Amino acid sequence: MSLTIYLYQLKKWNLYKLLFVLFSCFLIDDVFQLHQFASGFISNILKLNFKFNDMALGVGQLIYALIIVLLLLGASLWYYKLSSVLTQKAFLNIFLLLSFFLFFGVGVDVLHAFFKAQGQVSTVLTIIEEGGEMLTLSILVWYFCNAIVKHRVVETDKVVL
Repeated sequence: MSLTIYLYQLKKWNLYKLLFVLFSCFLIDDVFQLHQFASGFISNILKLNFKFNDMALGVGQLIYALIIVLLLLGASLWYYKLSSVLTQKAFLNIFLLLSFFLFFGVGVDVLHAFFKAQGQVSTVLTIIEEGGEMLTLSILVWYFCNAIVKHRVVETDKVVL
């Protein structure tokens, strides 16, 4: 999160402010387990316990994820259209990485909820989920660090010229 604030200070792109808010929401959701609470709430409201029994929480989590992804996608598309070509290029790279993160963090997590009772399958899905999240976030941090280095090199070249 601090890299996005630093990049905003360097480049003055609102993209990094948006990413700071997005990562803050991810952090708050993860720390307070809001997705678990919301999926249980959705399951109870829609009475999914009667239809899906043990899988009701997974279905509720899938509905919650779908709502959040649609909101984020709408805001992202709106921001994309208002951005410059250079910002759009960076936005697409970051959006792709975030899509992979959401695939592992939401898609595999929901799949994991359906196979909780299966011992070895559950273990493999946990490894895939956590490993995929760590890998994509590591690449995202590298992308931000690379953007900082490139910006400094360009600024240094301007001073030398």
